[in-house]
Amino acid sequence: YKQLLGAIAHVPSGLEIYDRTGLAAYLNPAMVQMTGLPSADVALGTFNILTDAFSIETGLKPLYDRAYAGEVVHTDEFVIAMERASDDWGTAAREVWFKMVLVPLFDLAGGVESVLAIMLDTTEERRAKKALELVSRRDGIELLAGGVAHDFNNLLTAIITNSQLAMESSANPDVHQLCGDILRASDQAAFLTRQLPEYAHQKTQRVDTVDLRDLARSISRAFRNVTGLSPSEYRSDRQMEA
Repeated sequence: YKQLLGAIAHVPSGLEIYDRTGLAAYLNPAMVQMTGLPSADVALGTFNILTDAFSIETGLKPLYDRAYAGEVVHTDEFVIAMERASDDWGTAAREVWFKMVLVPLFDLAGGVESVLAIMLDTTEERRAKKALELVSRRDGIELLAGGVAHDFNNLLTAIITNSQLAMESSANPDVHQLCGDILRASDQAAFLTRQLPEYAHQKTQRVDTVDLRDLARSISRAFRNVTGLSPSEYRSDRQMEA
């Protein structure tokens, strides 16, 4: 028995043995580390898995009741808040994710003499999975942004090329002005398109200087093309209506 305990002391999974009354009889070093206890001596002979408030509040007691009834219990992944109301254990407040197997150990008469609990800490594995999901999600966003930027650039190429051809093939100043507005708007659209992959990669955004006079003239021309009025003429008409 001592040789067995010496061997399982080196098992990386958390191991606990509870006697027939539910009292903790053994905790291996991995279990001590997993629970955050200062030492196994804190729990041995004092912590009762069947009656302690901790096991009742965390839902462990029904699982151990089944094991003490002779059933081998396999659990899904679950979380336990490793914190007690009192300071007698000295455990740090933290959440630990587990998978657990409870194995009843029988005496010669066929009764349950003790229960072996095998605890697998899945906290780090769970964090790694979440990190991988985040990376996969980010890769998907980057791929989508790159595809949108590529397709939009193709559209802008057609718009810019045809606007330039229209300017070259016409001597009409109005056509030149309208095509110039299209080209300027296309440049702005190209700038926004370039920002899509940068945003997806979470790169530092570039800050450019904007000439507000050019911007105002461009907006004024676009306004006139749509309404047939200049902004000042539109304002005068609105004032007369009021």
